[in-house]
Amino acid sequence: MSADDFLDRFKVHGDNLDQISVETLLIFSRDDPMINYSTFPLESIKRNELIKLLYTDSGAHMCWFEGFFPSRWYPRAVFSFI
Repeated sequence: MSADDFLDRFKVHGDNLDQISVETLLIFSRDDPMINYSTFPLESIKRNELIKLLYTDSGAHMCWFEGFFPSRWYPRAVFSFI
């Protein structure tokens, strides 16, 4: 599945992001092999104040680990957002 196919499937497009009417947190990594950073509709995301964008330079596809005994950090970010 290409990034475009993925975004089509889940309706993440620049032309419909303005329809999001509840606060939404988007988390992604610039080195994600499934969703290429260059295809992400950043300008459309920035236009909707309800969308909060959190991205990292590395982390691949949901592989954000930290600490000596690795654990994922993104749950804290999600619970903080909620």
